[in-house]
Amino acid sequence: MPMPIAGPPTAATTGFFMFGSVSNSARAGELPGWRGAFRKSATSLPAVKHSAVPESSTARTWGSASAAASSANFSAAAAVAIGAVLPPLGCVRTAWRMAAFSITSNSAASNVAINDTLFTLNKGRYEVGKIGENDLLQSELALLRMRTTLDGARLEQDRAFAALRLALNLPPTAPLDIVVVSSVPEFEADTARAVAEALRNSSRMSDAALLEVQARRRVTEARLSTGMGATVQASYGYNATGPEASLAYQNLQEARTFSLSLSMPLLQWGARKETVRAALAERDRQLSLGQSTTEQTAQDAHFAALQLSQARRNLALSAKGDTVATKRFEVALNRYVIGRIPIDNLYVAQNEKDQALNQFVQALRGYWQAYYRLRRLTLFDFAVGQAIQ
Repeated sequence: MPMPIAGPPTAATTGFFMFGSVSNSARAGELPGWRGAFRKSATSLPAVKHSAVPESSTARTWGSASAAASSANFSAAAAVAIGAVLPPLGCVRTAWRMAAFSITSNSAASNVAINDTLFTLNKGRYEVGKIGENDLLQSELALLRMRTTLDGARLEQDRAFAALRLALNLPPTAPLDIVVVSSVPEFEADTARAVAEALRNSSRMSDAALLEVQARRRVTEARLSTGMGATVQASYGYNATGPEASLAYQNLQEARTFSLSLSMPLLQWGARKETVRAALAERDRQLSLGQSTTEQTAQDAHFAALQLSQARRNLALSAKGDTVATKRFEVALNRYVIGRIPIDNLYVAQNEKDQALNQFVQALRGYWQAYYRLRRLTLFDFAVGQAIQ
């Protein structure tokens, strides 16, 4: 019978899974289970929840990714709102760092528990002469490395927690949790629709059109303001004087003035011609920039739609790779316990498991970056099929 290996318990989850912060005094075997719930779905979105407020209250959850999400929920690239709306970019990056370090910390804790059990097993095998001293030392070295990794991961996790609390203006002792929502919007972004919506809604197009109008106006002003001109001025009113203020408004007399002035440049030394030429050159430059802006906007939207499709495929492959790597490690662990494979193969499987998990987290982050980059470029919600208001 294979020897049971100590590790984090597997907790059943539905809909989402919460990653709890890891205290320095927590033992590896007592950390909440997470891998099973995390890798069951290829579509998970980390979210931040202020756990000091019950879920049934008005506290807002960070990370709803379903197409029918309410306005109180927002995904990992939208604005953060816990008590107040905050600038999204810094909070988004901080939350993703916290999610990554939380996953790394939990994975390192699991590896420490497993390698500690393996080291205990190998000491017993070494005492009865089943393995050599080299395998025992390799097992101890692996345990020491995992402990070092766990300490570093916990430090980075605590630093990320503190940074996010600072960004959210929460007290230093406020608990935070990472929530993984197991759903992403199900849609296919059409490139032609993305280009059309970007050209219709992008502020860059409006700015380019405004600059072109202003350039044409300056051409007209240059042609009309440097030649012959005339100024007509007329005024009409009443006037009176008196020794006292009350008498100044009696017996008012009409006061009318009219003036006409003409200006004609006698010699401009080519100033008018050059002013008009400069205005025309500026107009041509703005027209060229407007055309370049149109082409660049269309190209960005086109490839943003393609990038989102690629990010979805990459996310699915990474999730599958994480599942396969985890299963392979479980098989290798059981086979090593019963003495069927050498310890080197076990550690190779463990390293590949950790790499696959990191790749899945990066793929998940890349998907949401691509998703919101397309929304930002087009100002269109492809998940619901309507413009973003």
